[in-house]
Amino acid sequence: MTGDVLGNENFQKILRKKCSVDADSGCWLWLGYVDKENYGRWRIPGSGNNPTGAHQVAYALYKEQVPKGMQLDHTCHDPKTCAGGITCVHRRCVNPEHLVACTPKQNRSADRAISGGWNRSKTHCNRGHEYSEENTWLTKQGHRLCKSCIKSAKSAARLAGYVRVRAKRDRLAPTGKKRGRPLGSGRQWRAETVAAMRAGYLSGKTLVELGLEYGVSYSAIRTAMALNKGEGGMRNAGRKRALST
Repeated sequence: MTGDVLGNENFQKILRKKCSVDADSGCWLWLGYVDKENYGRWRIPGSGNNPTGAHQVAYALYKEQVPKGMQLDHTCHDPKTCAGGITCVHRRCVNPEHLVACTPKQNRSADRAISGGWNRSKTHCNRGHEYSEENTWLTKQGHRLCKSCIKSAKSAARLAGYVRVRAKRDRLAPTGKKRGRPLGSGRQWRAETVAAMRAGYLSGKTLVELGLEYGVSYSAIRTAMALNKGEGGMRNAGRKRALST
């Protein structure tokens, strides 16, 4: 994609116009659009609707196309003076002399991460819990996880599961020995539940809508109403619905 612009003088002129040169560091700081990771993006002919990394285009213009499976490392980034992360100004640098092709593992080497990465400089998680020794869990990859957030997530999941189970039980009568069957299949419905189904069906709701409301299939709704003989039966309910329309 960027190989077609290799050595193109017109693109080189455009690139220099889109940059400001830092006299101290020699960085060519990108002045155009930057993404959420603070990398410059440039839509060039042949790149389609998705813009290409500005530093990748600069590397292809002055050196070569980035080899497949390789990434570009900014050698101008100094972990001792820059914390890195999305606030790192060196990510906007497109000076080809500050770019070196390397493997992804080399690009995120341990010494660069330990020396002051953006996430490692955080003292609290996104929900405000402190990364203390008692509240921090380290993964095998060295990532920090908040124990309070994990505990809250598990409690919320258990509560949501409990609410779903209780809601289903409230809609159905005790199942007795019939266990493990599809919800609503061959079960005995409460009379008030069937009456509510009949009222909803007469008001214009479809069997599918009733099934979603009661958490069962539409065929289970149809079976429950059909088994309720007499005035509330499926046939009489259909007649009343037709007369009401």
